[in-house]
Amino acid sequence: MSQPHAPATEPRELLHRSIAQTLRHEIAAGVFPVGSMLPGEHELCARFHASRHTVRDSLRQLASEGLLVRRQGAGTRVVSPVQRDNYIQTMQSLDELRQYAADTVLSIQAIKEISLPARVASILRAEAGAQWLHVTGVRFAGEDRICATEVFVHRRFIALLSDLAPKMPLSATIYTLVASRSGETIAGAEQDIAARPLPRNAADDLGLAKGSPALLFVRRYLDSAGQVMVCSFNWHPADRYIYRMRLQRG
Repeated sequence: MSQPHAPATEPRELLHRSIAQTLRHEIAAGVFPVGSMLPGEHELCARFHASRHTVRDSLRQLASEGLLVRRQGAGTRVVSPVQRDNYIQTMQSLDELRQYAADTVLSIQAIKEISLPARVASILRAEAGAQWLHVTGVRFAGEDRICATEVFVHRRFIALLSDLAPKMPLSATIYTLVASRSGETIAGAEQDIAARPLPRNAADDLGLAKGSPALLFVRRYLDSAGQVMVCSFNWHPADRYIYRMRLQRG
């Protein structure tokens, strides 16, 4: 196998594109066939003389193209020799949801305290008019817009997120920040999936027409008493997104 090395002085943005292009060609050529595992991040860092952050950017890009699937603790597997048009997301646990966040970046657009509208309050199982923190943004995989996002955070955690600000890129989930900073455990999560037309704000964020077909993912993160700590609304364009779930007997 050829071992091209990008110059260590190359700007990080160009370097991550160069690494992604090299791996993309090797996958297409069968150097890393479908079903095989890519070398680990440490090995790729050494090969390309790059930082782990840069290598992760490259892997995120290839994952967004449908060539790779990454699993926390299980490495990076090749799933297609050519780029796919759809973003494929597979989740079976909160750990895999954390990995999804590690592979994408949330660009925060606005953050403020609001009084919950009745419609939202019913989904959060909270009182209408209660004060919650409201965060809006767009989640990216590489340069691709994956979804438009709204996050609602219970008022008791608002002070813990005072460092978040508009235009901030966040390579984490807000619920993990809440859990780590509060010391409270996320005991479980509920997910609702529905086909819905894109509302105006989400459509503008994704560069699409209002009313375009979309999948809405609502995730409620619960404490040990079953109360909602954080809730996210994620709007995915229907023609760009596949949600895959594997079921096993027993």
